[in-house]
Amino acid sequence: MRWRTVAVAVVGTAHVERGEACQDECWSSGADADRLFLSIFVADGAGSASHGGTGARLAIEAALAHLDARVDGAEPASERAARGCFSAARARLTDEAATLGVAVRELACTFLGVLSTPEASVVFQIGDGAIAVDVGEGLSMPIAPMNGAYINTTRFLVDEDASEALEVVAFERPVLRAAAVSDGLQGIATQMADHTPHEPFFAPFFRALASDDAEGRDDELHAAFAAFLGGERVNEKTDDDKSLAVAVAVA
Repeated sequence: MRWRTVAVAVVGTAHVERGEACQDECWSSGADADRLFLSIFVADGAGSASHGGTGARLAIEAALAHLDARVDGAEPASERAARGCFSAARARLTDEAATLGVAVRELACTFLGVLSTPEASVVFQIGDGAIAVDVGEGLSMPIAPMNGAYINTTRFLVDEDASEALEVVAFERPVLRAAAVSDGLQGIATQMADHTPHEPFFAPFFRALASDDAEGRDDELHAAFAAFLGGERVNEKTDDDKSLAVAVAVA
């Protein structure tokens, strides 16, 4: 098996009106130098953080570097690997804060990930946003978004107790379908009342990737997904930045 993937981040209309860049970063890849391996990451820079977008970008870069190095010898789709990605990302933000001469909270971001091999998979998350996965029993959301008691509050990678707040769920099966979204899509992509995926939202993306016509059309699919997320139908429902990272297993 292998995975087809697309990852798209689109600036929200509220950010456009304020002249701000997109604070979301995302990644999805089904390729690895040594073996079949899926990696998905979504990070959303905190609106209250002066360098939140930078934090989101560096967090994903650090996680990917950790996976490439495999310094801890962990299987790439294990809880140990997930926590290694988390620790590497957190350390990178701490270093960057020192370089910039700012408090690390100025690089605050959420951090969501999915890792999978043909033998196993793991999902992990700190903050809001959502991860939907299918490991053979239908689409589910193993981790509830970490929304705080007040509007627009959540947990961040740089929180002092982030290592305790991080949630990790492992499966002894590969991911067949997976998607991660930032909180700009959370209200559209999930059933908020019971923390389940809203499958009609995800289904068109999964279908597009699973189609035989998708082979070799990565740029075209990326453009189509971005056009939808930046279109009027979505912008009527959310003015925030929007990230979507999707993967489908194919034979």
